[in-house]
Amino acid sequence: MRASAVDVGDVRDREGALGGRHWSKCTSAPCGGAYPKPLLPFLDVASETPDFQAYCGAGVPRFANDAELECAKLLDYYRVPWEYEPRTFVLEEAEDGTVVEAFRPDFYLPDQDLYLEVTVMKQSLVTRKNRKLRKLRERYPEIRVKLFYKRDIERLAERYQLELAS
Repeated sequence: MRASAVDVGDVRDREGALGGRHWSKCTSAPCGGAYPKPLLPFLDVASETPDFQAYCGAGVPRFANDAELECAKLLDYYRVPWEYEPRTFVLEEAEDGTVVEAFRPDFYLPDQDLYLEVTVMKQSLVTRKNRKLRKLRERYPEIRVKLFYKRDIERLAERYQLELAS
């Protein structure tokens, strides 16, 4: 079966239910807007989301963890246009066409045509993520993606004096 990419809506399941929002590269001015009040603010990293200037995705970014938020702040500080989880890549499908496995990188940098995945898991626990990345590169050789491990994030945090939750 031919590899295909699926556009996502406001679905938060990182491994993947798929939605139907149209996705395109950011070519216009960064979008902004008010952030809705979260129902459970202590569970929602987005409640701390600043007013991003370089963000050019649709909707409000809802980060899964503080490391993603800090990476977004860093990209925004340097005015690097970025989108948050704009696209899901189908990695495996059942015979009937249903999605068995998918991968949604955390960030897309349209000016570089590059996807970034941020993981703060212990190095010993990233085997599954590395396997997904290998599958993505096999099915979509034209897609550029870079994985930042916990140690990479810690180095960035140290270099740019970011505060990361442990």
